[in-house]
Amino acid sequence: MTRRQEDGRTSRGGPQEVPAPAAETPAGPAPEPLIQDRGKTVIGAGIVATVAAIAVRETEGVRRILPASATRSFLDRLVSPSKPEEVQGSDVSVSMQGNEVTIGVRIVVEYGRSLPAVADAVRKSVIRNVESLTGKAVKAVDVEIADLAFRADAGEPAEEAS
Repeated sequence: MTRRQEDGRTSRGGPQEVPAPAAETPAGPAPEPLIQDRGKTVIGAGIVATVAAIAVRETEGVRRILPASATRSFLDRLVSPSKPEEVQGSDVSVSMQGNEVTIGVRIVVEYGRSLPAVADAVRKSVIRNVESLTGKAVKAVDVEIADLAFRADAGEPAEEAS
């Protein structure tokens, strides 16, 4: 066993290593960097969109996802300091800037469900899945409830309101 001396050295003479404290963000520990000892890992916006879409589809009360809006607002483009990586596939829109992502989704909800509760469940599911599977920090999940679906009788497809 070694004894620590006043100058920070142990009685064996070597410097004492003290691990650096982990960086903290308001939401908790900072995500681990994707640059590792033997290379870097790149996770594109398309992968984030796929993970988010699966999380949305697994949420109770969501009947289906509608195509994402194809345009960003003029104001968003004007105030953006640098152009983030964007993907607007058929289901989910993703805007990535560094390690932060903003996700947008348009959904059809089963009639009779609490719309705010379904939107909140979608938001929580997307955040949990994207952050745990990709290591990206989710800045926001914008949920648009664009339509309602009525429960179908046995054997009939669900009718959507429009």
